[in-house]
Amino acid sequence: MRTWKAHSPYEWVGYYLGGPCHSDHSWRGKRAFIEELGFHILPVFVGNQGGTGCGHGNLTPARGAQDGKDAVAAMAADGFPHLRYVYLDVEPVDVVTSVQQDYIRAWIESVLQDARYLPAMYLHRKNADVLRNILTQELHAHGHHAPARMWVCGGPASFSINDVPGRSTVPDAFAWQGELDTNHTFGGVTIHIDQSVSLTPTPGE
Repeated sequence: MRTWKAHSPYEWVGYYLGGPCHSDHSWRGKRAFIEELGFHILPVFVGNQGGTGCGHGNLTPARGAQDGKDAVAAMAADGFPHLRYVYLDVEPVDVVTSVQQDYIRAWIESVLQDARYLPAMYLHRKNADVLRNILTQELHAHGHHAPARMWVCGGPASFSINDVPGRSTVPDAFAWQGELDTNHTFGGVTIHIDQSVSLTPTPGE
């Protein structure tokens, strides 16, 4: 990470907080170190998924509310300043069912009720309209009128870090994950990454 901060063009990193569908906690406890290097952070909480994905049998409002509390607790435990965004990872599905929508609503509302952090979403472009509406409605219901913060996956096959998030085909995307599972080398250090761009260097703030 030190080498990449000195030699790569990257300004922020995705930071996994865990969640019911992400058991790898290797990022946890490293917020201060990463920010001291000069990277900004986009925190991600991987919730239960729709379709036949991980945790699809646990898409209840009660589970969503608890997962929202767990996301807030993880943010607080790692010392994230208040009013940072925490992104709920929602993997692509053919249909966002009403059951999944209820789970997502409960997660968002739980985060908003705590009031320390703000909810955002990582989502696939084909589900963007439904999920944007849910996030926007919940934000407005709690007095927040800023646009829904979305990190979009999918889109045109061609991608470069000079692109803008709107090229994902979701015009109001704040960030775009446009290249998956690729190796890049800077300063002689190769890391396997997903490559993203955002409107600002601080998509978690």
